[in-house]
Amino acid sequence: MKKAVAATGEGVAVLAPMIWSLRNVVTSGLAASLAEAGARVELLLPSDNGWSDYPHKQGVAGAHRLLTLAPRHTARGGTLLSNVAGSAFKHRFRLHRQRMAFDESQQGEHKGQSLRFGFVELGGSLCRFGPLERALSWANERMHRWQYDLSPIRRQLEQLQPRLVLSTVCVAPTEWDYLRVARSMGIPTLAAVLSFDNLTSRNKISVSDYWVVWNQRMRETLLKLYPQVPGAHVHITGTPQFDFHRRPEFFWSEAETHRRVGLPDRARYLLYAANVSRWTPTEPELITALAKRLRETADLKDVWLVVRLHPLDEPARWLGLASRASQVLLCSPWISGRDADGWSWVGPDDQRLLVNSLRYSIACINMCSTTALDAAVLDRPVIGIAFASVIKSKETEVYREAYRSHHYRPLVESGGLRLARDWGELFALIRRAIKCPEEDRLARRLMIDQECGLVDGRAAERITKVILGLLKR
Repeated sequence: MKKAVAATGEGVAVLAPMIWSLRNVVTSGLAASLAEAGARVELLLPSDNGWSDYPHKQGVAGAHRLLTLAPRHTARGGTLLSNVAGSAFKHRFRLHRQRMAFDESQQGEHKGQSLRFGFVELGGSLCRFGPLERALSWANERMHRWQYDLSPIRRQLEQLQPRLVLSTVCVAPTEWDYLRVARSMGIPTLAAVLSFDNLTSRNKISVSDYWVVWNQRMRETLLKLYPQVPGAHVHITGTPQFDFHRRPEFFWSEAETHRRVGLPDRARYLLYAANVSRWTPTEPELITALAKRLRETADLKDVWLVVRLHPLDEPARWLGLASRASQVLLCSPWISGRDADGWSWVGPDDQRLLVNSLRYSIACINMCSTTALDAAVLDRPVIGIAFASVIKSKETEVYREAYRSHHYRPLVESGGLRLARDWGELFALIRRAIKCPEEDRLARRLMIDQECGLVDGRAAERITKVILGLLKR
């Protein structure tokens, strides 16, 4: 296979709209494996400033700007059509409850949107039946093609001449125009599902020719939601996201981890994985209250809180937290920092920071975060907070609905993730994690088997094999 690919010099255009794309394609070694087999890997990134100085680009032939198109026509009602089409898709497959809970919680801040929200949900409910939902989706696609001129993307792909286009974030609209153009040019497309919630928590996505998914459950969900995808075109590979958790070269010692995070030697700490302000606007208040309660509790007063910020969150909302709450450390998700465009050139140390800050923690606490799976893979207790610290906050219902969602419910039902619905339950689970961290070990293993698929550090290798097979074909 290596000779067959090398003989043609076939190119793979990798759509990389988010930082996690670099993680899964470059840091994981996937690009290097493709290059070793003779394929030419071209990255399309939101920012190419700094690529020449990026030290971790093994296997990448070149980096190019991922084009974002401006509309050439203003379509009255285009946004409304898109929203109703998305709502119809969610109603058709009964995936709308979590989103409705979130949207309703926002009405107090945006009262002018309540009528529009109600109309969208009504329209989605009425159009949820198969033929109507498909007709709405078709109309939305036609509207998009009328609004946007896709020729710049066509010219870019003609210059790169890829034999395959790889989607790394299948829910990112910035990728969809590339997939549209690639299919119109006869270039096969392969989509890698980035996160375990992507198929069921988002609106309808642009369908690729081939897919790589985490596990059998995800494969079945994909084929149910998008029956036009042939079953033979969906490959179960696991995800490179968890490869780092199994590879010794990504491990630090406990002392090195404490030094990198900024903790005192031998300090006990809880890792709190923060969400984004849009979903959890009162999280800083929750952390302030939690730190105060820990400090006032005799057997937990020495426990630190390490707050790992979400990569997509606005750091400004956390300013001043350390001064309001003692023994709290804010941990940036990326050692690499951000450039002027908000892009971060992440590398191996960024993954080491995540892996090891979880490895040595007492437990991982979060509100509906994928880090619940990261922690479980590393065999750390996982606590999901299902309440807001602000009294009578509508967020409480949003959180509890999220844990009942299609993608998160199996984690709760497995027992690998424990829910705290109030302060009493939260502190009981913290003490449980300290006293018996191994108590839910079997449940965590079950959760990983069901949700993550095979976690052996070799998912990137399996995806490489799929890509080389498609190139050879």
